[in-house]
Amino acid sequence: MLYDFLPGWNAIRTPGRLVTFSSLGLALLAAAGAEAAFRALRRRAAPAWAAPAVAGLLVLGIATEGRCLPFDPLDTMKQPAVPPAPVSTAGVPAPQLHLPGDDGR
Repeated sequence: MLYDFLPGWNAIRTPGRLVTFSSLGLALLAAAGAEAAFRALRRRAAPAWAAPAVAGLLVLGIATEGRCLPFDPLDTMKQPAVPPAPVSTAGVPAPQLHLPGDDGR
């Protein structure tokens, strides 16, 4: 298995930690795409305002992507109200943790 032979894999015990690798890969792809866009602007002798406009569009895309769906530019979406707990669960005792004990024998 990969876990046994490659260094560093013994620290990744849950699939959720692999998100770091995919996030890094996506960030590198986004940086490569932005760099390619800026190189294309330089080759075509674009006006001086073109590079800041592309950078602004990229920042706007990142800012709107990080919000929620559906897109709400005025932030007028109301959060749903949380209903009160039912009366039947009001008298339930708090959870307890029962561990095996050693009686010293």
